Amino acid sequence: MEEALFKWHQRLQNSRIPITGDLIRAAAFQLWSCIPILVELPEPKWLIGWLEGFKSHNGICKRKQYSEAALVNTEGAKDRIIELCAIVAPYPLKDIYNMDKIGLFWKAILDTTLATKS
Repeated sequence: MEEALFKWHQRLQNSRIPITGDLIRAAAFQLWSCIPILVELPEPKWLIGWLEGFKSHNGICKRKQYSEAALVNTEGAKDRIIELCAIVAPYPLKDIYNMDKIGLFWKAILDTTLATKS
């Protein structure tokens, strides 16, 4: 089962899809229920200890992903800030919502992944 899970991991890694521990654990749960011989056995809890062992046995560790995101146009960002200030200028401060970068980028793709290579 872990061999099949590792092959799945490698396919995602080669497709440059960000992989998290929760994603690996969810895939393990699905694989377990798809293999007829394992369905008869009590299902593991897929705890953090299991995940750490799986990562260790397969040489998986947390790595930073580099892509086009590293080539951000900062001049364009300055223009957006000026534009945003002009939009909110007519409103009183009490009506302006303040959010941090996590709130602003809540749908952004992760810049880290669990991988066997850079």
